[in-house]
Amino acid sequence: MKTFPITAVLGVVTGRAWGPFSEVHELAEHIMGHAIWTHEFASTALFDEMRRRVVAAHPGMADVTPDDCPTSELDLDAKVAAQVARFGRSIDVPRGSDNRTKSPMQTAVEKIGAGKVLGIQIPAAPGGENDGR
Repeated sequence: MKTFPITAVLGVVTGRAWGPFSEVHELAEHIMGHAIWTHEFASTALFDEMRRRVVAAHPGMADVTPDDCPTSELDLDAKVAAQVARFGRSIDVPRGSDNRTKSPMQTAVEKIGAGKVLGIQIPAAPGGENDGR
């Protein structure tokens, strides 16, 4: 269990920005139990699963939808304040324990196509950790 700012939790639940992306990224990796690369945030399935997990731990968040999101910086403070009044400034979220089923390179190829993904393999230095000897 780890405590996260309400803005990060709302970002995961709604798929919209309520605060710094770095906080959403940290929460996403915590709740899924593995690293998530930036391009993977374009996955609806990922957000659906993260939302399911948050709502399982905090059923009251089930009725928070993108319609509750700020539409500009002008209403951000009021929208955040309304959610803080409901849930508090931070929320404890359980850690996930999933292993990746696909590499980040595989998810990139699926997202944008094989002809647009460039992977570079760097050989290990002799005697290095991945030397293979």
